[in-house]
Amino acid sequence: MLRNESSNNRIRPQQSCPRAINHACTKQSTASTDAARQDGTTPYTPVTRPSAAPQGDSDPADALRHLYEHERAAWAARRLQKAAQGRSTRPCGQARAADPLWDRLATFCQNRDIEPHSYIQWVFDTSLSARPPEPIQLLNPQLADAYLAAARDFPAAVTVALRVQKQTARTYIRLGQQPVKQTPHDVWAAVLLDETLPLSALFRFGLATSIGGERFERIASRYEAAAARQYRRCPHVYDTVWGKWVPKRLRESIDPTFCSTK
Repeated sequence: MLRNESSNNRIRPQQSCPRAINHACTKQSTASTDAARQDGTTPYTPVTRPSAAPQGDSDPADALRHLYEHERAAWAARRLQKAAQGRSTRPCGQARAADPLWDRLATFCQNRDIEPHSYIQWVFDTSLSARPPEPIQLLNPQLADAYLAAARDFPAAVTVALRVQKQTARTYIRLGQQPVKQTPHDVWAAVLLDETLPLSALFRFGLATSIGGERFERIASRYEAAAARQYRRCPHVYDTVWGKWVPKRLRESIDPTFCSTK
């Protein structure tokens, strides 16, 4: 059990948590901690990602096709990782470029006030099928309604997620300081790289970036691609709730047209 600061074994000031961890989250929510898992707080396992997210297209239909292909490639990468762990998988094809379906999907999203990237990413992330979702499935009204219901709960989930992850990191940093004498930087790095902890890629990236220095920049780069994908799920929500926890360079790297066709 951790001792409080009145104990004889109190943590020395020089071994305290990073300043970013000690900055309390100002947003409050009555959502349960289970809601935080909608924000990607399950233990993070690195996956080889596609090189980069496609940039915005002047044609909404082309933008949606690129969004779909990007998420399908990420889905395939996750499947390949599972196959390497002893599970079988089947190859998946490519979306056809000259397909009027993408124009229909652009109109479908506009009429329902849906952010296309967030929607397509959510469909892939929640699919339980052995095959990737097909483009035609994105036009399912029931699927869109389920996404909109989840989107309404997302700000509360993001708020809870930040608070829970800060507390988790703070707890394990303190635990890491007690058994043996280590430098604060060694403890912080150990926590950031412990992928059994329920810390999201965006949280790890933000904390490593806030600490700074060559060592933590290397750690940040390890999670940058996955953090960018998590942030693209709903940039305006993360900007509002997580605030400065989202590094400036990540915000500037996101093309706004990639997250909306409006």
